[in-house]
Amino acid sequence: MINSDKRIKKLDLNTIKEAARILDQGGLVVLPSDTNYCIHCDYKNPNAVKRLYDTKKRSGNSPLLMTVPDASYISSLAEPNDHALKLVSQYWPAPFSVILLRKPKVPDFVVRGLQTVGLGCHKHPALKMLFRLRPDALASSSANVSGGPDPKSADEVAKQIALGVDLIVDGGHLDSRHANTLIDFSEYPPVVARSGEFPLELVRQIIPDINDTVTNEQYKTRTQGQVSKVWGAI
Repeated sequence: MINSDKRIKKLDLNTIKEAARILDQGGLVVLPSDTNYCIHCDYKNPNAVKRLYDTKKRSGNSPLLMTVPDASYISSLAEPNDHALKLVSQYWPAPFSVILLRKPKVPDFVVRGLQTVGLGCHKHPALKMLFRLRPDALASSSANVSGGPDPKSADEVAKQIALGVDLIVDGGHLDSRHANTLIDFSEYPPVVARSGEFPLELVRQIIPDINDTVTNEQYKTRTQGQVSKVWGAI
């Protein structure tokens, strides 16, 4: 294995081309986003998804999110939801993800058997460059050991998971204070699954009756309880 510091490469076109090749080959790539540095893989590749879980030391009952190039990808991955689409059309790309009922195109092993999928879209140049070269959705998670601090720089990623990934794209230090905001539109009224970087005040302007009474931990516990046990072994 190469030294971990050699896995860190500055953000430029050549590095993004390498990232696209690695993803196509079933590898793991870390890129900066609008909130944290995130680890990505080909969502259609079960071995890559398993490796992502192993690298993060992530519990098998925690589903992954997906990162998409733009809002047009929602219709192929999830069931339409008027409230979600209204919010997305107003603000995406932005630091929030929408949780929707998934379509069969989303593999069970990505969402651990749940009937929902979380979709996010970021405006960071690294992801925009990647999606121009490789316009396909990604399975994604924060680039840290599960439960570890949110990674705001390539060096912080390297300290936690460098030996488990193939490439860390260094886009500098991120100034965000929180992770993505998560909003679950699979029920009504929609639920704030996780408060985060995107202001809830802007969400309420479009969805006045949104339920923000559920804590992040309560939602996480509820979700994990719904996950089919068969996916715990992947």
